[in-house]
Amino acid sequence: RETITADDIESYVEISAEEQERSYRFTLAAATGAFTLKDAMYAPTSLHLAFAHDQSEMVAHFNTGAEGTPIVRYGTSKKHLTSIATGSSTTYTASDLCQAPANLEEPGKFTHPGQLHSVTMKGLEPETKYHYMVGIQSEKSNQM
Repeated sequence: RETITADDIESYVEISAEEQERSYRFTLAAATGAFTLKDAMYAPTSLHLAFAHDQSEMVAHFNTGAEGTPIVRYGTSKKHLTSIATGSSTTYTASDLCQAPANLEEPGKFTHPGQLHSVTMKGLEPETKYHYMVGIQSEKSNQM
């Protein structure tokens, strides 16, 4: 097993926590080879559910790496997701951010967030358990 030291990495981070009067040092503990994720551009990530203004609605927020129509299938049974809702998507670029270093597009600075999707599920009944799945519909993928 190869030993990796701080001299072996380009970025060495030292963070001071004034409140605790301690310094923390972070170093690279391990390294892996390159890998890819199957359908990574289309697979939903960062799913969040939120209450809507109407008590019979919930909003699903999620991210993907690709554009497409965001969709949620939902219902009271895992096997019968009979209700379908579509929503909207947005994103932002480095130029939308206020100042450096947040808006710099060089390596290690701004990272594109992908597509930020929002879908409202309507007609939900109180005290009812719902099952749902999220994804996008696009020309290249019907990722659900």
